[in-house]
Amino acid sequence: MRCYHLRAVAGLVTLVTAACGMSLKKLPSYDEPLVTSPHLDQTILDSCCMLSHNLQVIHSANLTSMNQLWSENYKQDRIDKLKHVVLQFDGSVSGVQYDRVGAVWVNGIELLRTTTPEPSTIEGDLTSWRIERDVTDFINVLTGNGENVASISIPNTVDKEYTGVLHVNVSLAFYVAKDGEEKEGYPVAINLESDVIDQTRGSNETSVWSTISFTTNSIKNFTIEKKDLVHRLSSFASLGTVYMDVHASAHSSEEFYYTKPVNTTCIVANETGCISGGPLRFLRVRIDGQLAGAATPFPTVYTGGINPLLWRPLTGINSFDVQPIRFDLTPFAGVFDRVLRANNPERETTIQLEVATGEKGHVVSAHDGVWFVDGSLLFVPSPSNERARVPSPARFDSVRTDTVSPLSVAVDQILTQKGPFDFVHMSPYIFSVIASSSTSGDSMVVTYNVNSTGLLRRNEVEGSIGSSTETKDSDRDFAFGYMRQEVVTMTHVGDSWLRRNSTTFYSYKSDTCNGADEATFDLNANVTWSRSRFEEYASSEEEDMLDVFWGNSIQAAARYNRSLSNHTAVNIAKGHSHETFAIVVPPNDDI
Repeated sequence: MRCYHLRAVAGLVTLVTAACGMSLKKLPSYDEPLVTSPHLDQTILDSCCMLSHNLQVIHSANLTSMNQLWSENYKQDRIDKLKHVVLQFDGSVSGVQYDRVGAVWVNGIELLRTTTPEPSTIEGDLTSWRIERDVTDFINVLTGNGENVASISIPNTVDKEYTGVLHVNVSLAFYVAKDGEEKEGYPVAINLESDVIDQTRGSNETSVWSTISFTTNSIKNFTIEKKDLVHRLSSFASLGTVYMDVHASAHSSEEFYYTKPVNTTCIVANETGCISGGPLRFLRVRIDGQLAGAATPFPTVYTGGINPLLWRPLTGINSFDVQPIRFDLTPFAGVFDRVLRANNPERETTIQLEVATGEKGHVVSAHDGVWFVDGSLLFVPSPSNERARVPSPARFDSVRTDTVSPLSVAVDQILTQKGPFDFVHMSPYIFSVIASSSTSGDSMVVTYNVNSTGLLRRNEVEGSIGSSTETKDSDRDFAFGYMRQEVVTMTHVGDSWLRRNSTTFYSYKSDTCNGADEATFDLNANVTWSRSRFEEYASSEEEDMLDVFWGNSIQAAARYNRSLSNHTAVNIAKGHSHETFAIVVPPNDDI
């Protein structure tokens, strides 16, 4: 196997690439799965901060069963001048094991959604990996709460066949400011589902995964009561920005939803494992029944997905850190503020989450897989600086949603020389959330423009697909798609205005040919996955503001053929992958 890393810094372009290959019958080393996305930049931390200390909150967790929850108590007082906190996750596994999904919570707030690598099949090999995540937004969760509870759950099975025990340590690294200035205004987080707090503390026997389980096209309601807000926000003079982080990952037969055509026959026949609803998924948020936000989840491929050799040793984009989707709910700050300050102790507001396909009449039923969805609200206090040119969101006494173009998905079939394709496409889904204050005149408009397309082909093929033996019952699948989302936020404070334009683009291509005979199975795959994001700012107060683009892509091909009865009898194991990560800023921007 060969692996190399290249870092090239040219002006204001940073490029990181990695490529790895493996040859026939030679599995790659899994000692350190590689992630091309840059790690947290220690030089930047060192320029502004000093490491105060590391605090280990999970000690040598051994995860061996499906319903196992590992929880530990820790104490951490408030820290003067605290500026950054980094979560460090260290895992290892050996033996035979599937990839697994897991999460880390502190005091019921999910900080990390992750999946684990499949270990080496070579006896005695240990697969180890590290994940680092900036959790500075959750300082109020991590410190100063007396007795804190850190919890981890990675449902796992260990028996005579699957021997891999997952070993995990989790630490928090606390950094304090060098300049003596303490950052103010850290968010206060509240989990949407109060049962998650009890479950991660071990005081509720129900599995946390069953609590956050969603069925596609179903709507789940969460109630935020006055007592919840009073308990956490009593020190706020005024509410400022409001965010919601939603961790969402697809599992079971929903795991590969983006490769599946619309299939209405399974609804009638109630076929187990059948996917209906097509290749598009949307996460939608409503507050008191009013549409508040929408996003397309990134189609994360886990380390065992499609063909495990595609992700060895370069792991799939986001597979170790399934990043949450952040919604800006600031237009609804007035709604939360009125609940917080209501005289009626029973005052409450309702938040709804939905994973939707957008297709009327194509409903994914309960047996079609699940999404694990866990959401937290983050409330930021208004700045204490009276001259700060920011709105007073708590004063927003009017908020409405104007839909320009509703969510609408169409399915067509097109004929090409390569056969029929299902073409699943949506018209641009456009709506605006508009908030204003009748007293201050401040206003905020958040406009969403979401668009997705999927192109799918499935051909049944009989006979050899080039394996070491003739392989019967093989088929070839092709899937291509993209998701594009633009969110434009326009804020007015008096005569001043600020505009933020955030554009996200995902694309994927999967070409697979899989088959099996009586003795062997064969996996042959070629994939391309990419993501990119562009942030642009403009203001009435400043002529030049930061614009930045970043993105990464991975291309991988792999072939795997082995015995059905003997895991170690491998006939073919070969592959190659190449991944690039780039950050670009214009020459006039100083970062």
